[in-house]
Amino acid sequence: MLKNGTSAPVVVYLHGMALMAPDIYMAHINHLCLQGYIVLFPQINKGGIVGMASDNDQYKMMHRAIDSVNTALNKLGSKADRNH
Repeated sequence: MLKNGTSAPVVVYLHGMALMAPDIYMAHINHLCLQGYIVLFPQINKGGIVGMASDNDQYKMMHRAIDSVNTALNKLGSKADRNH
Protein backbone atom coordinates (compact mmCIF):
# COMPACT_ATOMS: atom_id res chain seq x y z
CA MET A 1 0.00 0.00 0.00
CA LEU A 2 1.42 3.35 -0.98
CA LYS A 3 1.58 5.88 1.84
CA ASN A 4 -0.20 8.69 -0.01
CA GLY A 5 -2.48 6.46 -2.07
CA THR A 6 -0.70 6.95 -5.38
CA SER A 7 2.87 7.66 -4.25
CA ALA A 8 5.24 7.04 -1.36
CA PRO A 9 8.56 8.40 -0.11
CA VAL A 10 11.61 6.35 -1.03
CA VAL A 11 14.32 4.99 1.26
CA VAL A 12 17.62 3.98 -0.32
CA TYR A 13 18.96 1.21 1.91
CA LEU A 14 22.70 0.81 1.43
CA HIS A 15 24.22 -2.41 2.74
CA GLY A 16 27.63 -3.04 4.24
CA MET A 17 30.62 -4.01 2.12
CA ALA A 18 30.13 -7.79 2.14
CA LEU A 19 26.52 -7.98 3.30
CA MET A 20 24.79 -7.95 -0.09
CA ALA A 21 21.82 -10.18 0.71
CA PRO A 22 18.88 -8.23 2.10
CA ASP A 23 17.94 -11.14 4.40
CA ILE A 24 19.73 -9.80 7.48
CA TYR A 25 18.06 -6.41 7.00
CA MET A 26 14.63 -7.82 6.10
CA ALA A 27 12.94 -7.05 9.44
CA HIS A 28 13.91 -3.38 9.13
CA ILE A 29 13.04 -3.26 5.41
CA ASN A 30 9.62 -4.78 6.15
CA HIS A 31 9.08 -2.28 8.95
CA LEU A 32 9.85 0.61 6.59
CA CYS A 33 7.49 -0.82 3.96
CA LEU A 34 4.72 -1.18 6.55
CA GLN A 35 5.25 2.50 7.41
CA GLY A 36 4.48 3.28 3.77
CA TYR A 37 7.95 3.70 2.30
CA ILE A 38 9.26 2.28 -0.95
CA VAL A 39 12.60 0.67 -0.13
CA LEU A 40 15.37 0.36 -2.71
CA PHE A 41 18.25 -2.00 -1.92
CA PRO A 42 20.87 -1.41 -4.63
CA GLN A 43 23.71 -3.86 -5.14
CA ILE A 44 26.97 -1.97 -5.03
CA ASN A 45 29.42 -4.90 -4.98
CA LYS A 46 30.21 -7.55 -7.52
CA GLY A 47 29.19 -10.89 -6.09
CA GLY A 48 31.16 -13.93 -5.10
CA ILE A 49 34.43 -14.38 -3.26
CA VAL A 50 36.53 -13.07 -6.16
CA GLY A 51 34.29 -10.02 -6.52
CA MET A 52 34.44 -9.21 -2.83
CA ALA A 53 38.22 -9.59 -2.77
CA SER A 54 38.94 -7.55 -5.88
CA ASP A 55 36.04 -5.10 -6.09
CA ASN A 56 37.02 -2.41 -3.61
CA ASP A 57 36.89 0.82 -5.63
CA GLN A 58 34.59 3.05 -3.57
CA TYR A 59 33.92 5.36 -6.53
CA LYS A 60 32.75 2.48 -8.73
CA MET A 61 30.51 1.26 -5.91
CA MET A 62 29.04 4.74 -5.48
CA HIS A 63 28.35 5.02 -9.21
CA ARG A 64 26.73 1.56 -9.25
CA ALA A 65 24.48 2.63 -6.39
CA ILE A 66 23.53 5.89 -8.11
CA ASP A 67 22.88 4.19 -11.45
CA SER A 68 20.84 1.44 -9.80
CA VAL A 69 18.73 3.90 -7.81
CA ASN A 70 18.13 6.09 -10.86
CA THR A 71 17.02 3.04 -12.85
CA ALA A 72 14.62 2.00 -10.09
CA LEU A 73 13.24 5.53 -9.71
CA ASN A 74 12.63 5.74 -13.45
CA LYS A 75 10.76 2.42 -13.36
CA LEU A 76 8.69 3.56 -10.37
CA GLY A 77 7.78 6.82 -12.10
CA SER A 78 5.18 8.87 -10.23
CA LYS A 79 4.83 6.17 -7.51
CA ALA A 80 8.11 7.47 -6.04
CA ASP A 81 7.49 10.66 -4.09
CA ARG A 82 10.78 12.43 -4.72
CA ASN A 83 9.84 15.38 -2.50
CA HIS A 84 10.04 13.36 0.72
